[in-house]
Amino acid sequence: MPPADAPRYLFRNFAAANEAFHLARTAKSPGNPLQLHSHDFSEICWVESGEGVHHLNGRPFPLRSRDIFFILPGDCHGLSVPARKSMTIVNLAFPTALVGELRERYFQGEGRWFWGSRENAGCERLSPDQLARVSRAADLLAFSVREKFPRDWFLLMLFHELGAQQSETLPVNMPDWLQRACQAIGRPEHFRGGVTEFHRLAGKSPEHLARTMKVLTGFTPTDYINRARLDYAALQLRMSQSSVTQVAYDSGFENLSHFFHLFRRRFNASPSRYRRHRRHDIV
Repeated sequence: MPPADAPRYLFRNFAAANEAFHLARTAKSPGNPLQLHSHDFSEICWVESGEGVHHLNGRPFPLRSRDIFFILPGDCHGLSVPARKSMTIVNLAFPTALVGELRERYFQGEGRWFWGSRENAGCERLSPDQLARVSRAADLLAFSVREKFPRDWFLLMLFHELGAQQSETLPVNMPDWLQRACQAIGRPEHFRGGVTEFHRLAGKSPEHLARTMKVLTGFTPTDYINRARLDYAALQLRMSQSSVTQVAYDSGFENLSHFFHLFRRRFNASPSRYRRHRRHDIV
C-alpha cells in the first residue's frame, strides 16, 4: 500500500481529454527531492544516461544507463539521484486499460514487463543499439499527434525490441565496449573484415577479447562472426535472387566448402534446400 501521504497522480492532469499518451524527457539531479507517488495510469521509463535509484513499493533499486522499467497504478514509486551524479530518463504514460488490451491481443502467455513480478517493476536492460533505436523512436513520437496510432506503433516497436533481446546471444550485463563491438560486427560492412575487424571495433587485445567473449557468451570471436555471417546468408537466401555462391561470398566466406559445412551444421539443411523450404514467391 502507498504511504498515506503519497499523492496519486491522475492521467487527466498530464494529458488533455483527447490525448492518448504523455511523453517527457527529464534530467534528475541530487537536488531533486524524492517524491513517492502512485497514479491511475501505466508508465514505461528508461534511463538514457547517468545513474540513480528507483524506490518501488518500499524498496530501493539501483538504476544505470539503459535500464527500462514498467509501472502499474498499484505501484508507489519515485526516483532519487546520489550526490555528484545525474540521470536523464524518458517516461511514457498512457491509460492502463491498454495494458490489458495488449496482453489479450499479443502477450497472453507473457511473464515479463507489465505482466511479471512487481518486485523490480519488470526492470530489464537495453543494449546500446536498442537504446539508440528506442530514443530515436521516442523523439518521433514526441513530434506526432498524441493519438492512439503513434502510441501503439511505439509500444509495439518497443516490445518487439525487448522480445528480440531475449533471443540474442549477448548477456545484457556485458561491458559496453563489448556490447558495441558485438552489435557492430553483426553488420556486413564489419563482419567481412573478420577477426581483425572485431579486434579493432573492441579496442582490446586479441587475447582479452577472446577471453572475455568465451566467459560471457561461450563463443570465440571467430564463432561469433561466423554466426553473424550465416544469419546474413540465410536472410539473403530467403529475400534475394542471388546465387548460393554469390550469397556465400557476400557473407564473407571465401571457402565454399567451409560455408556449406557451417551452414548445414547451423540450419540442418544445405543452402539450396533451405532456400526451397523458406522462400515462397506469391506474386
